[in-house]
Amino acid sequence: MRPYKVIILVNLAVGVGFLLGALWWGQEVRRLRREIAALQQETVGRSSTPGIWSAQGIVRVVAPEINRIFIDHADIPGLMEAMTMAFEPEDPRLLNGLSPGDRVHFSLRQKGDRLILVGIEKSGSP
Repeated sequence: MRPYKVIILVNLAVGVGFLLGALWWGQEVRRLRREIAALQQETVGRSSTPGIWSAQGIVRVVAPEINRIFIDHADIPGLMEAMTMAFEPEDPRLLNGLSPGDRVHFSLRQKGDRLILVGIEKSGSP
């Protein structure tokens, strides 16, 4: 096979790969936006205790080796907009039994300039 044909075929394969990857990424972004919009419909807000906030979210990564959990959460009024964020649990045992895709209700407490995860429970299937 001539070298220019090989180059054309390789470029075509790479282009198709990029196209398929972009389509998959677009679908994933739309799915995440739908999930966040559904969470925003649920009750999300600040608890009656000053310095403690409650929210709904979806677990994305559980990383006990670095004592963190990454959660896609809806707006937390008075604190932050919807985003994916890592939280440090007050007690590492809070991460037990959680896995990516779990819908959770969680509580945060302000500790200095950090937010600490003080409670988390599964609230249904994703």
